[in-house]
Amino acid sequence: MADDVKKSEVITEPAEGAGGEPKVTDDMPDSVKSGSVQKKKKVRKRPASGEQGAGRTKAEPQTGSESKGKKTRKVRKKRAESGEITDVLAEDGAELKKKKVHIKKADPVMDGQESANDAEKQEPKKRVRKRARPESGSSEESRKKVRQESDSSEESRKKVRPRKKVRPRTNDSEEIGKKAGSQTDESAETANAETPPAGSKEKFDIKAKAGTAFAAFCAFVKKLFTGIPEKNRKKILGILGAVLGVYLVFAFVFSFIFMPRTTLNGTKVGLKSYASASKMIKPMINDYILTVRNLDGSQDHIEGSAVNLKYESMQWIKEALKGQNQFAWPISFFRKNEIVIEENVSYDEAAFADILKKMPGFKTTTMVEPQDAHVAMDETGNYVIFTEVLGTTIDVDAAKAQALECMLTGNDTLNLEDYHILPKVYSSDEKLSERLHEWNEYMKSAGLTYIFWDTPEVLTREIINGLISEGKDGLYVDEDKVMNLMSEWREKHDSLGRSFKFTTYDGIEVDITPGGDYGYELNEEAVGEDIIEKLNAHDTGSYEVSYWRKPLYTTNNGLGDTYIEISIADQHLWMYKDGELLIDTNVVTGMPTDEEDRITHKGCYSVDWHEEHVVLGTIETHGYEQLVDYWIAFNQSEGIHDAQWREDSEYTQEMYLYDGSHGCVNTPLAAMKVIFENVIDGEAVVIY
Repeated sequence: MADDVKKSEVITEPAEGAGGEPKVTDDMPDSVKSGSVQKKKKVRKRPASGEQGAGRTKAEPQTGSESKGKKTRKVRKKRAESGEITDVLAEDGAELKKKKVHIKKADPVMDGQESANDAEKQEPKKRVRKRARPESGSSEESRKKVRQESDSSEESRKKVRPRKKVRPRTNDSEEIGKKAGSQTDESAETANAETPPAGSKEKFDIKAKAGTAFAAFCAFVKKLFTGIPEKNRKKILGILGAVLGVYLVFAFVFSFIFMPRTTLNGTKVGLKSYASASKMIKPMINDYILTVRNLDGSQDHIEGSAVNLKYESMQWIKEALKGQNQFAWPISFFRKNEIVIEENVSYDEAAFADILKKMPGFKTTTMVEPQDAHVAMDETGNYVIFTEVLGTTIDVDAAKAQALECMLTGNDTLNLEDYHILPKVYSSDEKLSERLHEWNEYMKSAGLTYIFWDTPEVLTREIINGLISEGKDGLYVDEDKVMNLMSEWREKHDSLGRSFKFTTYDGIEVDITPGGDYGYELNEEAVGEDIIEKLNAHDTGSYEVSYWRKPLYTTNNGLGDTYIEISIADQHLWMYKDGELLIDTNVVTGMPTDEEDRITHKGCYSVDWHEEHVVLGTIETHGYEQLVDYWIAFNQSEGIHDAQWREDSEYTQEMYLYDGSHGCVNTPLAAMKVIFENVIDGEAVVIY
């Protein structure tokens, strides 16, 4: 710019003295004075201070001839710093006058906008980048610096907010393409140059999406109209506009009325407004009756007046109207729109509950439970399919809730069949035939026998039926049911630790005190596993049961005819061998005191072991230590042994009362020798 205004420079010199005005030296060429100014720079005339306008010179009136003969040249002067004095060329080309003009400093932003506006006037289709204009009189280096700063700021804006790419458009419809492209460029430039204010991000995103959608729609229309003549395009656009207008009008109308084929809680309200629908529905509540259809076909009724049913507000109709999608109105002509909404009504809850309670269909005491079809044994012992039982049970809670829902929504019918609890398995089920076959296969094991010491147990069809369960994959032998059977057998056949009848030496029958370790104890785990195995194999044989403990014999409660009998009251011992009395001798048993280790315990025990020359007790533990020749152990620490420290005269019936043993049975040496030589480990010792 310095080169452009070189020929119109004004040179000022400081005035003499302090505060004086500067002198003006006019070095302007004659070509400028005469009005012949170079075309490279137009200089605008500025008026002198004090004249009309803000620093502008008011032109003197001229005659018509004078105006024709003279041309006014507008010359742009070089901008001076604030406070400098510049010369202004008058319109008539007269001599320059000294005027003091206050000129503001150049504004880079405003100058940049003016430059951008000038560029847009010359090239309206080209995007103009804003730049800051340097101050007048600056050097070429300063202008380059400003240009570099502008470019760097532009690059920073690109990095901070990348521009959205715009899809290139074809030239088939140049006018539509230019408009769409111009709008797209403007929206993109706005999106990149402007930042939405805080709290409006969502709104800004909606606008951006709307712009994108509009651009996409324009592209679609452009593609659609490619190859269509201009006249036809206008016709089609007119038709589309008319259709769109009709659509929007009806969409607006259906925001105030219900769409066609609409029912509100069963009432037809199509094409009705809120007021009209309210007038139709409100009188209906006075005559409302709920019909309850029972399972047997009978009907009961609940009148709205009986429960004081009335409307509190008709606002629910307005809510239903607002809830419909008015933009889907074309579909409503072909499809029903059934609206079900809870009405704003009030009723007497106690009266309503009392009415339902008295209805036959809601009485639980008379309901019959449903039964699934199943395979079971009939009266003849054969397995057949028993058909299902429908029953009369309903889901009472759900039915009551639906009755209330019907009353609140205006529905006039409640069918209890909808709440009927039905069987899950019917006789037509193919799996039942498979089950029947499986049942008959298990029944082949009928007659399976297990032999106990006293009486055998036979698995009949009924017993096997009680051991079978039905699972997802078919029938199976239920282990829990088998173990329950084992518990029954143990109670029936075990003799260990139980009281039993015993015939004494003199033929008197006494009860043996429960306890002891002699008798039968069933091994129920082993026997149960064997039963499951035999049933799965459809076996029908006979098998001995397994025991945890087993006596030597099966007769006489397992005692047989070989055992040792001891009477505490008689202080006497008898030994039987194969039914013959082998030994009959007096003894001394434990002394009856409160000390548990001094008494001889009653019951039936087995001989644990027997040996010779045994030291009984210890000084440290028992306070005594005694050597015996013969020892027969039973009940863990008790036993039968000789007592050589006793005289034969001490074996009396009362000796044990004041000088009894420590729980053992003291026996004379001669008798003890015979007993020891004939005793068998496991033989019973009966003490009563």
